[in-house]
Parts: sequence; C-alpha cells; structure tokens
Amino acid sequence: MSVVQELGGAAGWGLIFYDSVATVSRTL
Repeated sequence: MSVVQELGGAAGWGLIFYDSVATVSRTL
C-alpha cells in the first residue's frame, strides 16, 4: 500500500468519525 493510499484511508476514517460525532452531538 502506498503512502498516498494510507493517508487517503486515514482521512476517510477521520471524516466518518467526525460525521458520527457531529450526529451524536446533534441528538443530545
């Protein structure tokens, strides 16, 4: 796996995590 692919995957997981946290914050 190339470095670019690893960074892209990390960014994708970061966006998913951020989106889920934002969703939980909205429901509280």
